[in-house]
Amino acid sequence: MRQAMMLAAKNGTVAGTELLAHGAITQEAYYRTLANHLQVSFVEPGDIAMIMNGRDGSLEGVNVRANLIWCQLRDGRTLPVTAPDPRSVETLSVSLASNGLRRSFALTKPETLRTLLTRKYWPLLLETATRKLAYDEPAMSAHAGARFWQGVVSALLVLGVAAAFATRPGIASTALHVAMSTFFFSCVLLRLLAVLTFRAPATAPLKRMDPRTRPDYSVLVCLYKESAVVPDLIASLKTIEWPRSRLQILLVCEDDDVDTIDALARQELPPCFEIVRVPPAQPRTKPKALNYAMMFARGQFITLYDAEDRPHPRQLEEAWQTFLQSDESVGCLQAPLVKANTSRNALTALFHLEYAGLFGGLMPWLARVGSPIMLGGTSNHFRGLM
Repeated sequence: MRQAMMLAAKNGTVAGTELLAHGAITQEAYYRTLANHLQVSFVEPGDIAMIMNGRDGSLEGVNVRANLIWCQLRDGRTLPVTAPDPRSVETLSVSLASNGLRRSFALTKPETLRTLLTRKYWPLLLETATRKLAYDEPAMSAHAGARFWQGVVSALLVLGVAAAFATRPGIASTALHVAMSTFFFSCVLLRLLAVLTFRAPATAPLKRMDPRTRPDYSVLVCLYKESAVVPDLIASLKTIEWPRSRLQILLVCEDDDVDTIDALARQELPPCFEIVRVPPAQPRTKPKALNYAMMFARGQFITLYDAEDRPHPRQLEEAWQTFLQSDESVGCLQAPLVKANTSRNALTALFHLEYAGLFGGLMPWLARVGSPIMLGGTSNHFRGLM
């Protein structure tokens, strides 16, 4: 408890948060003891017959990270069930005592609330993950396919090329060769410009920051048929230097990927690790899995990793400090990717050179001139929803 109180003072939290975050006490023991202290009921998952939230069948008001839901218990009572954040326990205790609500209130574990909400609302959560962009921003979504004018233009282009090769094959071949060569040399020109205007990145040393100012950070890792790399991945993620009480690591798996889920179950996962099981549905893609997992993320900042990544222990710290030094227009940071098997053979050496040129030269130049940049698909850091 003394260590937890010291960490709480250092990180700007409370002792209960630190005890849970470092695994010094289980959720079961903490919330059952808290229920006894507050003189309210403690309910198990089997005690809850029905969730009363969100009766209209929409996602309005449905939050899988909610710490209070209305439930109908199997004994017939309907009452709010909560798993309060340790930081709000004192406020809850005063409220219960002053309003005489002890008999009409119950406590449970946060894990229980999340499981119940996910089990009830997974169709709505899946619908949000796959179609929300199409509903909110149809012009930005490929869900509806090509628009009418795009189809007409594409059809005319294909017919025109076919007619040109059928009637004037020599001229058509020359024109195609010129067009492809122009595109290729334009890519070469971009890289030459990046080389000629190369500037070594300014690498300011990390500042010593007050730990109490650090925000919650969510790390999302997508895994699919990755059971072989799970031990190395977990060992690497455990080295991340960030307060455990402010770190959330979501391991995102397809629900039917039994081998990967079993491999994770065999690991000793700290409390900040959570497994998010994505219901199997089309499209079976990483973006859909990330969209689904984002509804479980609580961080003010979010980063994405792949199963084979080995992030630098202080990458979160560097990204956060970079965001602090940037204006609000900077919404995403791309960490440079470095290949780990450079010396294996000539092909891996060339792969390393390509990555070094991309992340060390071309992308910084594109950013300086205000051009769109190519995200690597991993090691991206984003400002979350505050």
